[in-house]
Formats: sequence, C-alpha cells, structure tokens
Amino acid sequence: IAGAIVAATTATTIADTTLYGRFRAGLVCTDDGSNTDCSLENRSSRFGIKVKQEISDGLNAFGNYEFGVNLDEGALSNGTQTNRLAYVGLKGGFGEVSIGSRWSPMYNYVTSPVDPVQLLGGTWQGTGYASDFRNQDTINYKNKFGAVGMHLQVMMDDQAGAHDIDEVQIGAGGKLGAVNLGIAYEDKADVGSVVGVHGGTKLGPVGLGLSYYNASTDTGVATINC
Repeated sequence: IAGAIVAATTATTIADTTLYGRFRAGLVCTDDGSNTDCSLENRSSRFGIKVKQEISDGLNAFGNYEFGVNLDEGALSNGTQTNRLAYVGLKGGFGEVSIGSRWSPMYNYVTSPVDPVQLLGGTWQGTGYASDFRNQDTINYKNKFGAVGMHLQVMMDDQAGAHDIDEVQIGAGGKLGAVNLGIAYEDKADVGSVVGVHGGTKLGPVGLGLSYYNASTDTGVATINC
C-alpha cells in the first residue's frame, strides 16, 4: 500500500527530494602478534536519494534508496552492500511505518554509538553471534515520545520453507541530561537472542561510550557477554 501511494504521488511531482552521500576511506593497520598488515580500506561510503511527499494534512509518504560505494577502488560495492537502504513508508501522528531494508534497532541504539568508523559492522568478533546492522524484508514501526525514540522491526524473509517471522528486534533510546542511553532486544528464529545496552556522553569534543551485550544461542552454547 505504501509503495503504491509513493508511486502515485511522485509520478506527478518531485517534491522534497534530497541527494546525499558520504565518502570515507581509512588506513587500517592490524597486528596479530606475529604479523603486521596495513591497507587502505573503504569505510562504508555511500550515496543515495530521499523523497518525501505530503498526501494530506499530517500524512506524508517517504522513501529512501542508497548505493554502497568502494571509494578506494572507484566502484560500486558488490552483493548485499550495493543496495544498502531501500524502503518506503507513511508518516503521521501515529509515528511511521515502512517496509524494505533498514538499519536495525540493535545497531542504531547499541552498536553504532561505539562504532563511529564502522569497524565492527554489527558483528561482535569472537563471540560466535552476529547481529545484522541492516535487515532486509522488514516491516518497521518507529515513533518518538518526548526525548525517547523507539523502533520495532519484524523481518519476514520471502524464502521458501523459512519461518513466517524470521527475526524480531525492538529498541529505544534517548538523551537524559548529558547522558545518551540505549537498549535493544533481538530474537532470531532457530539462532538465539541478545540484549544490548548502551550509555555514553561527550566531554567537549571527545565522545565516550560503553555498550554491553548478553547473547544466548538456541544450540545450548553458554551465554556470551562482551
């Protein structure tokens, strides 16, 4: 329904259209104790387009489509990184609903604040548990209550034989005085669940933050903390 509305409203006019981009590269050096390796790496460069169209008083249709870019190689990214964000939705006094590929609540509220250069990419190395930082095939509900924002995301993959609901995430966060707080919960069918919390603040130009994850798997592996 949301897709049909956006198609209908943008066919006659291109209103509130925004082109944007973020181009980043980094010199990354790693030392595993026996070898040191340095390389130039792309750090999630991208460009995209955002559209917004008023349907009636207080009701707007919106969409976002984004491409990943390999800045160090001068090419579009391949695979799942090429189409990064791709969603369409409706926004009004009820909040906003959307479908498509969006950032996950866990990444937005817990991982992203301590991963500004996106070295983690939503994966906690060595824990045996990975949280997707972007999810495809999702239905999303977002709203804001005062200074607190919330995001509910339900993933419903279209693969044959898969679960009707493959993953559920819910998160919330906001600023309390000088402190930024975030919490999120994720449950993947046949994989496990994870709870994450974040707290952070700024001291002048320096940002400080701490994120904690408690994950458990459906295979009987002991709870993982990191």
